[in-house]
Amino acid sequence: MNLHNIYKYGSFAHSLVAITSLITENKFKQFNIAHCLISISFLLRNKNILKTRPILYNYVAIIGHSILSYVIFKENNIILFFGQLGMIIHYIMEIYIYKHHNKLIHTTLDENPVIFNLYNIIIYLILSVSYTLLYLKDNNYSLIGVIILYISFLLITFRELN
Repeated sequence: MNLHNIYKYGSFAHSLVAITSLITENKFKQFNIAHCLISISFLLRNKNILKTRPILYNYVAIIGHSILSYVIFKENNIILFFGQLGMIIHYIMEIYIYKHHNKLIHTTLDENPVIFNLYNIIIYLILSVSYTLLYLKDNNYSLIGVIILYISFLLITFRELN
C-alpha cells in the first residue's frame, strides 16, 4: 500500500494543530514549533525528496516529537508522553532498517518486518487514545485531525498484518 496520500493528510493535520493553537492562544510556543516540524517531516516524504534524501524526514520528525515529549512531560500527561517517545523510537527504527537493510519502509507497508508493524500498532493505539482523551478534556477541536490520522495509521497497519 502506498502511503504518500496519508502523509499529505498528516502534514495538514499537524499544521492545523499548530495554527489553531497559535490562533487560540495568541502566542507561538514550543507546542507549535513541534507540530510545525512534524508537519514538515510529513511533507519531506514526497517521492522527489525521498530519492535524494531518503531519511531526512526521520531526523526532522525526531526533533519535533522530542520537543513535544518535553512539553507533554512538563504537563504530566504520561500516556501521551510514552506515545511521543514511541514515535521517536519508531523513527530511529526506520533509520536503522534503512542503514542496515537499505529499505525505505515508509513508502509501503507490504514488506515491513512484522515486529515493526506490531510495535506501530501499539504506538498508534496509545496516541489515538491519549489524543482522544486530551480532546475530551480540553474540547480542542484541532486535535480531531491528528486523532483521525493515528486511527488511520492504526487501521492500515493492522490490515497489513492480516
